[in-house]
Amino acid sequence: RSCFEIGHSPLMPDGPLCGCGQRGCLEAVASRLAISASAAAAVYRGEAPKLQTIAGTDLANIRSGALAEAIKAGDVVIEQLVRNAARWLGTGIITVINLLAPDVIVLGGGLVEAMPAIYVEEVSKIAEDRVMAPFKNVFKIAVSELGDDAVAKGAAAWADANVKGDEKGTKGQRGKGAQG
Repeated sequence: RSCFEIGHSPLMPDGPLCGCGQRGCLEAVASRLAISASAAAAVYRGEAPKLQTIAGTDLANIRSGALAEAIKAGDVVIEQLVRNAARWLGTGIITVINLLAPDVIVLGGGLVEAMPAIYVEEVSKIAEDRVMAPFKNVFKIAVSELGDDAVAKGAAAWADANVKGDEKGTKGQRGKGAQG
């Protein structure tokens, strides 16, 4: 089995503690929880009055939609926090592009759904600036069109392909002529 968990790719030596127990993982610097914690601190310092009204300092209330609403209402500090997190995401994606050379990187999740323009702009900008020369201008950053159903639909498609493969004695094949 292989598993690719980009969220636990180390980006920042001695960075913030991640839920996995390591420090400086992508998730620790770019997740909604990381943004929400910084946003709550900004509210506490009086730097995000719109978010104060919308969600206060309770991390459970500082969700993607609340962050997007605060940005739309003019909380510049919140927008800076989100853009910074999106740049960290772009930094993590650079590794994927340099290793796997995908044609398309599909961004999804609540933050991307709530603020697609910010995420596409920031991730595209840093990825294009920092990927290896052979990969410049050969990939696209896109927003998932499946929304919250992406994981379920992807799992169903995978199961459908693999269960049918098992029934035909072709488990592990990826298509005609593929080597298992």
